[in-house]
Amino acid sequence: MNDQKQQKKDIQLERRAIISPLFLTVLMGIAYDRMLEVAHKSLLSGLIVNDLLLIATFLLVSMRFFIGNQLYLVSDDFKKLKELAWLYDYFVITGQTICIVFLGNFSSVQANGYSSIGFLQFLLVLYVIDVAWIISLVILSELFYYFRRPRKSIPVKWAFLNTFLIFAIIILNFIVSDLYSTTGLVWLLCLNLIGFIVDVVIVDHHDSL
Repeated sequence: MNDQKQQKKDIQLERRAIISPLFLTVLMGIAYDRMLEVAHKSLLSGLIVNDLLLIATFLLVSMRFFIGNQLYLVSDDFKKLKELAWLYDYFVITGQTICIVFLGNFSSVQANGYSSIGFLQFLLVLYVIDVAWIISLVILSELFYYFRRPRKSIPVKWAFLNTFLIFAIIILNFIVSDLYSTTGLVWLLCLNLIGFIVDVVIVDHHDSL
């Protein structure tokens, strides 16, 4: 009987490992499709340096979150979470990826001119969601049995890095009058390049997860 329960649990874990990254990959495909469509329109009207800077920033942010979230989704600690905690994490990661879809939709300067909410706002929302999620994991893991997990499985380093990026972008917004100018976009690209290098290159996800 115990063998059957263990076998059933192993099958469930295997299904989680297959399904969870798959849907995330589909959403990322939509994000890149939106980015390519916006870039194509910009190219037809005369692609400028600012558009290339914004596209480069989108690529850095999207690749960073895609790599990090994929590694998190296939980690043993994530697969072994109780159902409620697993669903919570998965819904948050899905929300992050939807934000990246919107980033792709605003990956040209011209696209941001049509709306008061654009690339910068969705980028900040993405980082805020990530920081709030990680803080909630620490709290929920301590308070509720169904959310308990090994402390080492909580990606606290992401929270510190993204908090830095949130404040850096807000300060940059006060310093530079127009963040969609060449100067503003160069700084935005540099900040996210730092985030990409620290997260993907320097931080060892296999150790942190």
